Amino acid sequence: MNMTAAMEARTNKPLTACTDQEIYLALLDIVREQSAARVRPVTGRKLYYISAEFLIGKLLSNNLINLGLYDDTRAALAAAGKNLSDIEEVEPEPSLGNGGLGRLAACFLDSLATLNLPGDGVGLRYHFGLFHQSFKDGVQNELPDPWLTAHSWAEKTDTVYPVELAGKTYSARLYKLAVTGYEGRTNTLNLFDLDTIDESIVHDGITFDKTDIDKNLTLFLYPDDSDEAGRRLRVYQQYLMVSAGAQLILAECAARGFDYHDLADYAAIQINDTHPSMVIPELIRLLGEKGIDFDEAVEIVTKTCAYTNHTILAEALEKWPRAYLDAVVPQLMPIIEKLDTLARTRTTDESLAIIDGDDRVHMAHMDIHFTHSTNGVAYLHTEILKNSELHGFYQLYPEKFNNKTNGITFRRWLLECDPALTAEIEKLIGSGFRKDATELEKLLPYTENVDMLQQFSAVKAQNKRALADWLHRTQGITVDPDAMFDIQSKRLHEYKRQQLNLLYLIHQYFEIRAGHTPAVPLVSIFGAKAAPAYTIAKDIIQHRHKPVDHPVNLLGGAGRYTAIIQAGAIDEIVDLLTQRFGIGQSDNPLSQINFTISGGREQLGQSQCGIGSDYQERSDACMAKKERPPITVKAFVKVNGVETDVDTLTPEQKRRLATMINVTLLNVRFAGQAHFYPVE
Repeated sequence: MNMTAAMEARTNKPLTACTDQEIYLALLDIVREQSAARVRPVTGRKLYYISAEFLIGKLLSNNLINLGLYDDTRAALAAAGKNLSDIEEVEPEPSLGNGGLGRLAACFLDSLATLNLPGDGVGLRYHFGLFHQSFKDGVQNELPDPWLTAHSWAEKTDTVYPVELAGKTYSARLYKLAVTGYEGRTNTLNLFDLDTIDESIVHDGITFDKTDIDKNLTLFLYPDDSDEAGRRLRVYQQYLMVSAGAQLILAECAARGFDYHDLADYAAIQINDTHPSMVIPELIRLLGEKGIDFDEAVEIVTKTCAYTNHTILAEALEKWPRAYLDAVVPQLMPIIEKLDTLARTRTTDESLAIIDGDDRVHMAHMDIHFTHSTNGVAYLHTEILKNSELHGFYQLYPEKFNNKTNGITFRRWLLECDPALTAEIEKLIGSGFRKDATELEKLLPYTENVDMLQQFSAVKAQNKRALADWLHRTQGITVDPDAMFDIQSKRLHEYKRQQLNLLYLIHQYFEIRAGHTPAVPLVSIFGAKAAPAYTIAKDIIQHRHKPVDHPVNLLGGAGRYTAIIQAGAIDEIVDLLTQRFGIGQSDNPLSQINFTISGGREQLGQSQCGIGSDYQERSDACMAKKERPPITVKAFVKVNGVETDVDTLTPEQKRRLATMINVTLLNVRFAGQAHFYPVE
């Protein structure tokens, strides 16, 4: 395709005279047209991936790459004195996801389309996403993050489904967002919304009336659940998603002429964490309306649905008070009660019940009992589920448990973020890796090739200089581009590795003060959001902003104490990926893999993130070696006056470890209370 002619045909003017907005809209139209041409009929079984979030990122360049138009578009714009990166800035980022769970969902959709497999996503069309992050005096502030415009990628349809919430019937409107694979088919991300949503009710940051369901239901991803109204709102959201999604699935099966009794032969439903768990009783309810009795409906749904567990933490293993479900989805409670009764015929272990003695409904328990598969997202994570946290379920259903280690669709992170590195790789091994990542193994024979390593290092050095220039220009921060760039970008939790990294930097500060300077200057860069009501996590972010004995530069003149920037600007310059802390609760390595594909070296400490030694060896083989060996971190905590090695803690003590560290961090500033020693 002649991209210059195609864009000028849509703008009715030469590219040189077009605004960035006009070019963006022209490209959006071209992408939609080309994507529509790749829609294929569905034969056999189709996957429906239900998830509360899809972190799809900006779509223009990713779609251009997958359609094979990226290089031609960039060249056409350059010939007209335009820069594709400027056009990309016009596009608002879809506010549909936030963390690794959402990124994994987006990667699955991309991969399914690339492999020419029929697989659609099902979720909600959030208006403001999680929130837009800003800072004042180091304190995180939350603002709405609008992205919906008249030219949104998600296109409105005439399809609506009735959804009953708290005795009132709502109309769930379907929006379709095309997902085109690399040299593959086009699938769909199905997003549901209400026509009655009123964005104007949001005020004072992201405050709104949580009880006005007609106007607020899809305003925000993960609305603040620090009060009962917020928690109930999450139940409203989850049921809207699964009820409309289940109706869509059954309608598509009926349109293909299939019998509902054979649903499992034509549909596979993946439940991404516990947010979509109510799809199980909802499907049973809907099949009952089609004349299928309860026992058969349970069998059909069990064969159709599978469950992905992302974490063993209580916040992800949702337990809703029965009163919430009685109020919001009373039509489901008789079915959930029958499922609980049925589950109790399989085991006498009360801890495996769906409805416990405190009248709480355990969503993960329902998922495990009434799906045919339960998978973790990293080998070690899955082993912990089987042998510890969900051991009772594993004893009951050993055949259901399996592992699916997280991965990424890497093209965005390599082809778009680092075209110079892409070019160097293609000189050596050709372009086959663009579709098949295993082709990157062809780089292994070059691991001792000094000339090749120097070329790769030169690309990274140029990217690091570009980042240093950007930091100086936009943030007023001066960093040494020859320093080690140690970067973490992930959602901020008190129990995840970012906190230990902060403690490590404080230790390094005192080491420098004592005259023990590091062999290589270090610049640490963090990217993270903390949930609005997550006070401890927000306090951790605030501590990162605090200068240490200002104006002393930390770590041998390598820059200020920390800099917090957006991860999208730093992907191609990472030297060291910190993976320093995990005791089984944290499972998601996606941000680390994204950085590694562009040449970052991963530092593995006591990590249970799911990236094993084989992955590390293969990654290291593609990177220039560093003279400074990786550092692991040995942690000791003092509790009730007794100093204890973290490795010797009991599982229950480990669960409380993050809290112990936070008390130390926020209240006593490590004055002899906690010590973190780097060891070889």
